Amino acid sequence: MKPKYAPWLILAVAAALLSLLPSPQTTNAAMVPSLVQAYPPRGCVDLYQDDNHGGERLRYCRPVNVASLSAHWNDRISSIYVGYGRHIWVFTESGYRGARRCFPGNTYVNSLRAFRIDWRKTWNDIISSFQIHNGNNC
Repeated sequence: MKPKYAPWLILAVAAALLSLLPSPQTTNAAMVPSLVQAYPPRGCVDLYQDDNHGGERLRYCRPVNVASLSAHWNDRISSIYVGYGRHIWVFTESGYRGARRCFPGNTYVNSLRAFRIDWRKTWNDIISSFQIHNGNNC
């Protein structure tokens, strides 16, 4: 008995349908329903523009040193996710200068406003450089 549709046609239709799905690496955090937490991949660090992991996102899944954030991201990070197996040092000035703080692996920071630099400033919207390292501990 001859199949009704050619196998190559079925594969082509399936590939076309899959291409319509959003890529998990480029999904805007605001698209995720509020009752569902979108967990980033293990070992990745996500930096978010808004509190509660909202707005635009930067994702790094390997150790990296960023001596100076782009003008678009400089002083705009408000929440962070640090995946298992990584930790991140954040700095208030470019070139890894100024005040610094480490966030260990397996950490969700819903708002950097909760972390104080001194009695009058918080870490919200002040990060200018960072270093991501292997290992959970700072």
